Amino acid sequence: MAETAPGEIIRYEAHPPMFRNNRLGFALFLLLMPVAIAIVILMVWYLSSRARKLTITDRELRFEQGLRANASRCSHAELDEATELNDGNPAELGEEYHALLRRQPQINVLGGFCGRDHRYVEAICGATRLAA
Repeated sequence: MAETAPGEIIRYEAHPPMFRNNRLGFALFLLLMPVAIAIVILMVWYLSSRARKLTITDRELRFEQGLRANASRCSHAELDEATELNDGNPAELGEEYHALLRRQPQINVLGGFCGRDHRYVEAICGATRLAA
C-alpha cells in the first residue's frame, strides 16, 4: 500500500473494469471484432475507462473523472530539453477543450498540468461554457 500524503495510506485504487461495466458494449465488440471498427471502439472504450479512478484511503473516498492536458505543443523530449517554460496558448487550449466536449459530453472535470495559471482556467471555462 502506498502513501499519498503524510500518514495517509491508500487502501484501494482502481479504474473501472471495461468489460463488466458495459455488457452490451462488450457483446458488440465481440461481434465486430473481425471488422477493423472494433479496434476503434475498443480504444475509445479503453480511454473512457482510464479517465475514471476510484481511490479509497484511510481518510477519504475519491472518485476522479476527467482529464488534464498539456498546454504546450512541444513534445516531451523538447520540454525536457527546454531552458524556459513553454507557456502554450490559453485560448487555443480552451478551444480544443470546447471541441473535445462537443464530441465527449460525458467529461465533467477539466484542467491542466501544473504551471497553468488563471489565464488557462478562464480560457477553459469561457470556451467550455458554450459547449455545455
